[in-house]
Amino acid sequence: MIAAWKAAQPSVSGHQGRYEMREIVGGDMFFAILKGWPKEPAYGKASVANFEEYAEKVSGKSLSALFGAWLFEPTVPAGGCG
Repeated sequence: MIAAWKAAQPSVSGHQGRYEMREIVGGDMFFAILKGWPKEPAYGKASVANFEEYAEKVSGKSLSALFGAWLFEPTVPAGGCG
């Protein structure tokens, strides 16, 4: 049932994932990542892996559990991952 809900509400799970990232790295760091990211690939191609690597470099924290849970699993994580 959750997989069907997530499939029908993809923007909701994306929003929750961003909120979880903000909780893990802190508000100031979260916005520093978002503001700095567009400059990183600068008119080039970038992947989710590139963004994860950038966010980890800037925050100094491992975010693999966050990205794995929110982007690559078929269901919304129960209780977050941070």
